[in-house]
Amino acid sequence: MDILTTKPCNVCHLRPRGTGSLCAECMDLFVADFPKTAPKARWSLLPWAGLAKVVDVLTVSGSKYSDDYWRTVPTAEHLDKALRHIAGHMRGETRDHETKLPALAHATARLLMILALDSAATPEVDDD
Repeated sequence: MDILTTKPCNVCHLRPRGTGSLCAECMDLFVADFPKTAPKARWSLLPWAGLAKVVDVLTVSGSKYSDDYWRTVPTAEHLDKALRHIAGHMRGETRDHETKLPALAHATARLLMILALDSAATPEVDDD
């Protein structure tokens, strides 16, 4: 058995990896959601271990509130909370006091929420 297939998937952490860093099921999910420019995009450059921490934050918040609660929060509030987590990290508070997850994972989750809200409000322009 190839050594790559013995390591867990970088997304779900449940199934063994395929030929890359994801299992076949997770890869199918990502491929289905790829934009038309995906062949140009280098998704393999994403730091999956860091993103897994962001998913942990989203999982905790989804169970505390609702999965889409963040869509009702104003962008300015997301930014304030992200900056508070970043400032805390810079002061040495590397973990959120409530969840014990990395402060930067919380900040990244908030910044991704802003990106999603901004993307929904502003359609992308095709540069091709």
